[in-house]
Amino acid sequence: MCDCCNTARQYPQYRTFDPACLSCGVRILQVIGTFDRLKAEIAQRRRDTLKVWVDLGHSEQKLRDLMRGPPAYTAWKK
Repeated sequence: MCDCCNTARQYPQYRTFDPACLSCGVRILQVIGTFDRLKAEIAQRRRDTLKVWVDLGHSEQKLRDLMRGPPAYTAWKK
């Protein structure tokens, strides 16, 4: 976990993500899922974001697996 992740644990509204951190990639993908948008828009936004993180050198499968797990920060849930 990076400094961004550690800060987000105390302040779930913290929306900074470190491109070098796999956990930040999972956090941002989970945050996108909380947006008040159509499911198709959320899915496209997640695909686009996933591509960016994969292009940064992260494993797509690992990101997908971790994203499907429990929410990183339950305070994101409404």
